[in-house]
Amino acid sequence: MFPLIGIDIGTSSVKVVELEKKNRLSNLFFFPTPYLKEGYGKIDKEIFLKQITSKISPSTLKKSLVGVNIPSFLVSVMTIELPKMSRKELEVSVKVEAKRKMVPPPGPKSIFQYTPLRTFSKGKTSFCEVAIVKGESEFVENILDIFNTLGVYPSIISPSCCTLIHGFPRGSEVYQKNAIFVDIGYEYTKFTILEKGSLYIYRSVKFGLKDITSKISSSLNVEFHNAEELIMKEGVPEVDVDLNDRVKVAEEIMRQKYEASLAGKPQEEVNLLELRVLWQTEIEKITQEIRRTLVYYSEQRRERIEDIFFLGGGAGIKGLASCLSQNLGGRCEIFAPLKDMEMLDKFQLSYIERISPLFTNAASIALSIPTLRRKKEVVNFLPREIKEREIIVKKELTAITSVLISFCVVFLLWLNIAINNKVLRKNLANLKMEKKRIAAPVKTLEELKKRKKVIDERALKVKELMGERLDIYSILEKISLITPQKIFLTQLSIFPKKEIGTQIRRKGRSSKKKKEKGLKRYILKIRGSCFSTYQEAIDLAGLFKEKLEKESVFTNVKFTPPKLEKVALKQEGSKEIILTEPKLRFFSLEAEIVNQ
Repeated sequence: MFPLIGIDIGTSSVKVVELEKKNRLSNLFFFPTPYLKEGYGKIDKEIFLKQITSKISPSTLKKSLVGVNIPSFLVSVMTIELPKMSRKELEVSVKVEAKRKMVPPPGPKSIFQYTPLRTFSKGKTSFCEVAIVKGESEFVENILDIFNTLGVYPSIISPSCCTLIHGFPRGSEVYQKNAIFVDIGYEYTKFTILEKGSLYIYRSVKFGLKDITSKISSSLNVEFHNAEELIMKEGVPEVDVDLNDRVKVAEEIMRQKYEASLAGKPQEEVNLLELRVLWQTEIEKITQEIRRTLVYYSEQRRERIEDIFFLGGGAGIKGLASCLSQNLGGRCEIFAPLKDMEMLDKFQLSYIERISPLFTNAASIALSIPTLRRKKEVVNFLPREIKEREIIVKKELTAITSVLISFCVVFLLWLNIAINNKVLRKNLANLKMEKKRIAAPVKTLEELKKRKKVIDERALKVKELMGERLDIYSILEKISLITPQKIFLTQLSIFPKKEIGTQIRRKGRSSKKKKEKGLKRYILKIRGSCFSTYQEAIDLAGLFKEKLEKESVFTNVKFTPPKLEKVALKQEGSKEIILTEPKLRFFSLEAEIVNQ
């Protein structure tokens, strides 16, 4: 895969990101934007190329895919509804409507691109909703002229609002939700609303870190660069005072300054509470602009936005994003795709996490380059002839590659056939010699196979006979466990019993009867005795019989009771009436054994 280079040209600085592949960061740097005094957004070619080539070699640029962001002050976006029409008619209608309705009015050198949002019907008429994006041809020509010096053509020139979505992995939940992106830049703060990944609203307000720094610089009576260092160091300080109570805040500031003077601290040291009060006005201003954008979207779509993403240099200021999140509510987070990428060892993770929001737009434009191959509309301000030339070059490259691959495949097939033919001839000769050599062993092997077959048949028959053996030990163990303690076993015998196989009826005119082979079963005969009365002997023998019947091994249990002598009533005092005298009584049991 070709390296990807994203260049974000801002009002104050140019941010550059180089990716070896989509998820591996190899280089990033920034430098002041070298704008020319004459011309609207024109860039000094020599300074720009000098800065770029000092970090990225021209050879690397030539083999890379380059994407360039258009500065925010050159971009306008509007959303319109048009009747459904062909693509050519839509391009003409988009230009006409943009020149007629866009605010501020486009200039004579303005150029337009569009991205479709949705299609819907009103009655019997189908409509399509599109977002029209305005750029300036002078800027595009300026960028092409700069890179043409190196023999490089950018793959895409597009505003950051159209490429932000590509900073998220494909399949991310942002593609299925509505979200607002707040880019707090140096001179401008940009607000972008994406509907399920598609641009819907973009507005830019001329208010940014430059204005905030100027106000803090004048209020604290410090130099501008000192105010910048203070903001980067302290960010938005955390305080325990209710900032809505102005009187209490003023008293607390005076008290802290008085204590600092008593402690002999230098007067140049900034009071953090005073700095936080200065920040509060700016935070409320940004919050108000975000809410204004959200209210406008809610009026247009009758929907709410819950996800808010912060990016740009302002998002990297400590505490600013968290303060805005507290004011706005919802799910707020800093959008910084670089921090989740693989990176070279030369980068420190803490540095990347701190500076990553500044390079979000550059990373997004770089990650948007692979999407140009898809058929979905992508806002790209490259001239049509360059786009067509890229398509032709890609087709020619594909054709040349296909021819080379085909030639290599044919050559390899021919070489493979030649080698295989030679190998087969040699193998055939070896096989003939081998056949003569192993003729005698083959004959011996066949005889051994026949003998083995006879042995296997006999072994199988022995195995079947072994399987029919009765497990005498387990049966005796079961009988010993279920025999009541008062019963004495005087005789136990097990012997086989032959059963006649069932006759099978077959359908047909003449029914034949075939006798199946007799199944081998076993009979268990038990003769036992107990010293007891007749009734007790019956109970013990019956209990023994029940236990035998409960065992799955025994079936058809038959019981022969002991002999009953002449009954003689006898009663001793208040004891029970005894019908028979205790004596040694014999009984027998017979059961079939199931050979499991």
